[in-house]
Amino acid sequence: MPEAGEEVELHAGQKVVVVGYNATVCFIGETHFAPGIWVGIELEPAVGKNDGSVQDVRYFTCRPSHGLFVRKGVVKLPEDGALPPSPSAAQSLFQGSGITGGDAPRQTP
Repeated sequence: MPEAGEEVELHAGQKVVVVGYNATVCFIGETHFAPGIWVGIELEPAVGKNDGSVQDVRYFTCRPSHGLFVRKGVVKLPEDGALPPSPSAAQSLFQGSGITGGDAPRQTP
């Protein structure tokens, strides 16, 4: 397990915890919507902000409202024992620095 302040090594398909929710890493890399390295995750519950695409660019595929892009520092290993946050705590974290969802998926008629 990494020491405090040490970055976690991530890879696609890895099970992780993000803001207390179980998730799977689906994407790691640069995006067009913001500079730097982003981690695209699929959350188990439908509390995400996208389906793996942002502004009409697909980075990975997941169910609607299960996708989320976060900075690496937000991602924890399951051993970290994070508990699910209250809905208000999760909402405030999603609005904070390091987490983005981009545009909601567009509906086609």
